[in-house]
Amino acid sequence: MKSANKKSDLFSLSSYSYSKLYLILFAFSFLLYANTLNHEYTQDDAIVITQNEFTNQGISGIPKILGNDTFLGFFKSEEKLNLVSGGRYRPLSLILFSVEVQLFGLNPFYGHLINVILYALLVLMIFKSLNLVLNYAQLYDDATNKSLSFLIALAYSAHPVHTEVVANIKGGDEILAMLFSMISFYYSWKFLISSKTKDVLVALFALFLGLLSKENSISLVFIIPMSMLLFSDFSFKEITRKASLLLIPAVAFVLIRMNIVKSALSEVPNELMNNPFLKIVNGQYIHYNFSEKLASIIYTFGEYLRLLLFPHTLTHDYYPMQVGLKSWGNPEVILTIMVIATLLYLVFSKRKKWPLFTFSILYFAASIFLMSNLMFPVGTNMNERFLFMPSLGFSILTVLGFYKLYTKGNKNATIAIFTILIILYSAKTISRNRVWHDDYTLFTTDVEVSTNSAKCQNAAGGAILDKMDKNDQNIINSESLRAEGHLKKAVEIHPNYAAAHLLLGNALLYQGKHQEAIIEYETTLQLQPSNRDASSNLALAYRDYGKYLGEKKSDFSGAQNMLLKSYAMNPDDAETVRLLGVAYGVQNNHNKAVEYFEKLVKMQPNSQGAYKNLRNAYMGLGDEVNVNRVNDIIEKLK
Repeated sequence: MKSANKKSDLFSLSSYSYSKLYLILFAFSFLLYANTLNHEYTQDDAIVITQNEFTNQGISGIPKILGNDTFLGFFKSEEKLNLVSGGRYRPLSLILFSVEVQLFGLNPFYGHLINVILYALLVLMIFKSLNLVLNYAQLYDDATNKSLSFLIALAYSAHPVHTEVVANIKGGDEILAMLFSMISFYYSWKFLISSKTKDVLVALFALFLGLLSKENSISLVFIIPMSMLLFSDFSFKEITRKASLLLIPAVAFVLIRMNIVKSALSEVPNELMNNPFLKIVNGQYIHYNFSEKLASIIYTFGEYLRLLLFPHTLTHDYYPMQVGLKSWGNPEVILTIMVIATLLYLVFSKRKKWPLFTFSILYFAASIFLMSNLMFPVGTNMNERFLFMPSLGFSILTVLGFYKLYTKGNKNATIAIFTILIILYSAKTISRNRVWHDDYTLFTTDVEVSTNSAKCQNAAGGAILDKMDKNDQNIINSESLRAEGHLKKAVEIHPNYAAAHLLLGNALLYQGKHQEAIIEYETTLQLQPSNRDASSNLALAYRDYGKYLGEKKSDFSGAQNMLLKSYAMNPDDAETVRLLGVAYGVQNNHNKAVEYFEKLVKMQPNSQGAYKNLRNAYMGLGDEVNVNRVNDIIEKLK
């Protein structure tokens, strides 16, 4: 155990009892996210809650959740699981959602409430864990250790980059993963100090639960022994002997995951929405070479550091091509390499003199490594939620920097600046929370930031179409035109984006741009021949275009051609059948008119209008017998 260095107690928190500090942290964390409690389901909540058939079964769906890929309940087909590289096995959060559905139904209030409570508990666990380690290591006096641990937890709680996780119910997987990771961290240290069996059992079980929440908890297998080497006076052999027990839950999880998830981590989908390292060359998608991929990954590290230092213009979406291909000559890439090199130099040269600084950097690196795309593809360039665990390292570094300033005599200025920082963080967090209220607010806000993301442009267009008032033609015209702009941008970025072509077709059809809509639906079916929505919408577009040609252009031959195409795709649509009867009738092809109107009355046996059309067709043929027969039916229907 190291001898304590007497330092000033930053913010003089030593006078506060631990219970009071716990209460402050819990209340602060809860209030930061209290304005999410009235929010709706949004973003990926559909995948894990609202449209997941296993979750919607309540507790009866738990065995299926445990025995399958996390996304199977949403995709409902094992073939579609290959769309996501490496598959997913995160059953614990889905089990939590199943219990919520069982108890409260599909009510987002309880999901948001539980997220906020779990987040507050996580912040308490960070405080508790760091205080244990710092007090044991005696880098500073007890009062300073207490203050530093509290302020690190406070800074972590307030950081706006966490909004994606806490404000989105699906983010429960990230919260649970880190909460159980910190519990494992805490009890691993207790076991190191006390050698009590109960401590190691809690540590191992907590790590296993963390892994069942999200795979990145496996970084604790490195982080925990690394912290012990930095902060304890136990021998390398003793630390290795005790920390190696963490391999038990880690190996157990990996074996379970391999048995359940069939998609290999090394599999790289050849689809831009699930593989950001593709570029378009001569109209074809080809993979980045190794150099291009590495430069682009390093660029995202720089973006992560920027978000931590200056968390402004936040967005939920960094999908292709928001980041895009980067080269080694890119200024941001060069600057990031310089920063990484400097940090690595300081870590290795000052690791004994600055153990807390070293821990913060190594913790950050270890916890972000799995999500970095360096080891295997994660499906996107980056995401703010990937910083949820690593940002603790940044919070440690931030508070450590302020403490150094404080001890150099700039006490009042340091306290003032730190206080302002927490106020700004908090204001940004509360403000950003509002954006997560619903899909429409989220997508139409973030598309102003993620302008080059095909996915965000598509999501914004779709949200506009979903929300617009379908009973007001003026609103339909203006909003569908607005959606069209986003959707055209989406297909410009990603020409093979079937979902965007489909929605673009819808936006065009709402505006009566039939020919353009038909092209988009046909393109969708070329990309996805089994797309049922595209097929049914194409039939509708053919029908409406046929109606337009007949009624507005008197092009009955063209109308007939379009209507026949619609009928071939959807012979059960009564309106298409009626319009075909009309088209043949106005062309004096009364036999064909009778044929289709006979089909129509079978579809609508109680419709006077259908029988009147049939009567008129028979009149065109001069068939008095059938005219009288149909007239009798019409009289009975009156």
